[in-house]
Formats: sequence, structure tokens, C-alpha cells
Amino acid sequence: MTTMLNFVATNPRIGLNTRSGCHGPESDLVHRFASAIVPSFQCRSRQKHLALFHEPALETGFPDLVITVYDPRRFENWPASRAALDIQDLKILNHLYHVGGSDSGGIGQQLGIDQRVVDRAVEHLHGAGLIRRFRHEWKPLPLSRTFGIKRLVAVEAKIADWQSVFQQASKNRWFASETYVLSPVNRPAIKTIERSKQLSIGIYTCNDAGITEVTSSARLPLPLCYATWLFNEWIGRSLLASQSSVDC
Repeated sequence: MTTMLNFVATNPRIGLNTRSGCHGPESDLVHRFASAIVPSFQCRSRQKHLALFHEPALETGFPDLVITVYDPRRFENWPASRAALDIQDLKILNHLYHVGGSDSGGIGQQLGIDQRVVDRAVEHLHGAGLIRRFRHEWKPLPLSRTFGIKRLVAVEAKIADWQSVFQQASKNRWFASETYVLSPVNRPAIKTIERSKQLSIGIYTCNDAGITEVTSSARLPLPLCYATWLFNEWIGRSLLASQSSVDC
């Protein structure tokens, strides 16, 4: 069974904000690409569960399109308490995964966060079943039990101006396992292709001839930062909300 979640607008219920009201050639290009890439992406990657985010609001801006491949089994026992987690909670959670564990005082010192904020976040994370107490430290649970995204692909579109689109695509490396630029040209110039290879940023073209992956992006392991967790939580909250509606 194929599942495709499409997030195109702000959704306060799951804590997602998006940029809206921006229309033009680049927006049209993204929508054409999104419509065509989903079946191709599912076929080539043999993945049946995708989520598309259109211009989600992040600390670094609004990436044009973010494609996530997720494992629905990781969201089957999603506790409702996770819906209350905020950005500060996710920053601390991501930190614990990177350091392997820490006591509350260590978390505050390492991140430069007020101890009261740390203690509140630890309480939230423990209540959501994401961390456990082991001796004198807080340890995160295995990612196999808490994180469901397998790939997170960011796409930035530009009709022209390759320099600026590569800059934005580079910023997306902060949270994405793969990052691409999208253009309507038939064939990018050789120097553009070489630039993409130097930066390990892929290039997609989308035009009357269809979609072509000119160069591929390097792929990094997830999660990378708290923003990566945001996508994971948005998917989980959406699935939880859908299940709650069915149960009612």
C-alpha cells in the first residue's frame, strides 16, 4: 500500500508553519516537479511511504520542497505526549543522541542553556518516552524506536542564478540527508555540473522532456540536527491525528 502525505499549508495542530502566497515561475516549477517525481521516486527507491513538505519554515529559511521517505512502523506506537514537544526539547534530544548521554547539569553547560529550561525539557522528553535514566545520566532510546525517517531530500528551485541556488542548497545540508537544485533548463553548463560535484549537491532538471537527475547528491546519515527531528515529529503528529479521527 502506498502512502503519500502532502503538507502544503500551515498546520497549527502539528506545529508546522509554511510560507504561503508566493506564486510565480519557480513555484510552478516546484509543483510540476513534485507531481512528477513522486511515482518515479517510489518506483526507483522501492519506497511506498513518502511525505512532501512545501516551503516549511526553518531557522535557515523556507526550502522549496522537502521529500521524506519514512518507515510507518516507527510511528505505530506514537504517544500523544510527543505532540507537546517544542524546539528546545528537540534540540536537547538531538544533543543527547550526539553525545550518547549526559546529566542535566552537563546538558546545560554543553549547550549554554538555563538549567530550568533543561530540567523542563528533560521532563518532557522522559514523559514522551524518548529518554531514560541510566545511573546518573539521561540516555536517549535507540533511534530504531524513536526516529522514522529514512531519507530527507531537500530541493531548491531556480529559473536562473545558479550561484544563489547553490548557496541555499548548501544551507539545506544542515538538516537534509540529500540536497538538490532544480532547474527548467535542458542541460546545465559543464561548469555548473562541475560545481555541483564539488559541493556534492545534486541537480534535477524538469521541463517538457520530463525529469532528469543530472548529478546525484551525497547522502548523509540522519538525524543531523533538531530540524531533522521536526520533520519526524510533523509526520508522527499527522499520522496520530489521522488515526484519532478514524478511531472517532
